[in-house]
Amino acid sequence: MYEDHILSILGDAQRPLSIAEVREALMRELGTNVSYETTKRDLLTLYARGLIHSKSVGRGKRVTWVFWSLERGAAQSLGSRQAS
Repeated sequence: MYEDHILSILGDAQRPLSIAEVREALMRELGTNVSYETTKRDLLTLYARGLIHSKSVGRGKRVTWVFWSLERGAAQSLGSRQAS
């Protein structure tokens, strides 16, 4: 539903983004409410198509999934995320 917007947001991001961060950016860009589940579904769809990268960060119940654009290298992206 919002795949093109998400690709643009991740392409412009300076670091990997969580589902909540992508959702917030979508709502700012579109000026409307976007559900967490819709954002998650679209991110997973893009990942399944091989258009973005994804990685879980954390352990147990406190795992956060982060997503980033294919243009950014995984080492560069995750290194900047861990430095934050």
